[in-house]
Parts: sequence; C-alpha cells; structure tokens
Amino acid sequence: MNTTLEKLDLDGCLNADSFDGAAWQEMLSQNTALKELVPKKCEIADGPIGIQGISDGLAQNKSLRVLDVSSNGFGPSAIQSLSVALSHNTTLESLNLACNDIYNDGAMAINAMLEANTFLRRINLSHSWIEAEEGLALTAGLTQNNRLESLDLSHNSIQTESFRAICLS
Repeated sequence: MNTTLEKLDLDGCLNADSFDGAAWQEMLSQNTALKELVPKKCEIADGPIGIQGISDGLAQNKSLRVLDVSSNGFGPSAIQSLSVALSHNTTLESLNLACNDIYNDGAMAINAMLEANTFLRRINLSHSWIEAEEGLALTAGLTQNNRLESLDLSHNSIQTESFRAICLS
C-alpha cells in the first residue's frame, strides 16, 4: 500500500462506480496517508456500488481531511448514507456536496450528522435543491455544532424564514 500519496483527484473520471463498493471501502479503511479525496463528477452510483463503499470506508477512516463528492447526482439516500458514516468521523474537516440532489430527506440527514459531528469545519451545499423546508431542517444541527466555520448554501432557494433561522442558529 502506498504510504505517501496524500491527494487523489478523480475529477471527471466518469463511471468511477466501476470501482466497486469493496474497492472504495478497502482504500478508505486501509490507507492512512490519504488526506484529500476528490471523486467529483464521476457518476458514482447510489447504492451498494460506489457510495455505500465510500460511506463504509469513511466510517473506518482516520486520515481523510477533505472529501469532494460534488456533481455526482447523489439523491437523498446517498446523502443519508454519507451522513451516517460521517456522524462519528473525527478527522474530516471539509465536505463538498455541491450540485447533488439533497432535498428535504438529505437535509434532515445532514442535520443529524451536524448534531453528532463536531469536527467538520466546512460544508459546501451549493446548487443542491435546498429550499425553505430544507433550510429549516439544517438549523438544529447548526445550533448543536460549534465548530463549523463555513457553510456554503449559494444557488439554493433559501427563503426569508430559513435565512433567519440559519443566521440565528
């Protein structure tokens, strides 16, 4: 196993789900050097191939600091899988979920993750179909999390009520 590779950028490597879930899980659970993983725009599959393997590996990973899974078309179930895995992760500091289809169920999962995970410092949720209801769903997690420094909600349809709740959380 490589002990020096700190960043793996797979940006635009279409069909990265051909690396089956076991390969993702093995890489993330065994590699102790990797600090940054960028499989964005890779069409990683929702389900046991791809996202579930990444989630399972993240639950065991103790070295990754940055994860960018933006623009993969993840729906709420994939976001839930990632959120559960990251709830107790103590090393990840930056998570980019931009340009995924988060919606309300995904926002609720992120909220629960934020309540449990006090190590994340930056989350990018831009362009993620977050509207009024989803914005409100994030507020409880933001209230509990005193470590988060940056939350990108740009290019979403956040309404006044959600905006107020987020600002006051």
